Amino acid sequence: MKAFLDMMFTYWMAHCPREWMFRKKAVVISTAAGAGTKQAIKGVTRSLFYWGVPFIKSYGINVQAMNWAGVKADKKIKIEKDMNKFAQKVARVKRPRASIKTKFIFFIMANIHKAGWDSSPVERKYWEERGWLNKERPWKK
Repeated sequence: MKAFLDMMFTYWMAHCPREWMFRKKAVVISTAAGAGTKQAIKGVTRSLFYWGVPFIKSYGINVQAMNWAGVKADKKIKIEKDMNKFAQKVARVKRPRASIKTKFIFFIMANIHKAGWDSSPVERKYWEERGWLNKERPWKK
C-alpha cells in the first residue's frame, strides 16, 4: 500500500489534487499479528489527508494471530462490535466537509503556486485552469 501511495504523489495538494477527492470519505482498517497497526494507519491517513479527503476514519487492532481462524473468540466479538459502531459512524456522514486544516494547507499551496515558488509550470497551469489561484475551491463544487 505504501508503494502505491508513493506513486500517487501527484494527487497531493502540493501538486495536482483531484477536486473529487475533497468530497470523499475514507476508511482505513489495519490488523497485525503483533504490533504495527498505528504505523500502517498513519502513513495511509496522511496521504489521504494531503489528497484532500475531508473525512478519514481509522480502526486498528492487534489480533495476536496469523489468520482469522487463529483469532480468539472474545477478540472476534470485540472486532464485530467495533465494526458495527464504526460503520454506523461512517454512514451518518452524508456529505463530508473540508476541515480548517485542509483549507489552510490548500491556501498555502495555492499561494506557493501563485508566487511561482517551487512550482512546476505544469502544476501551476493545472491550478490556474481550475481557478484555484483565484477564488474557486475544490470543496465548493
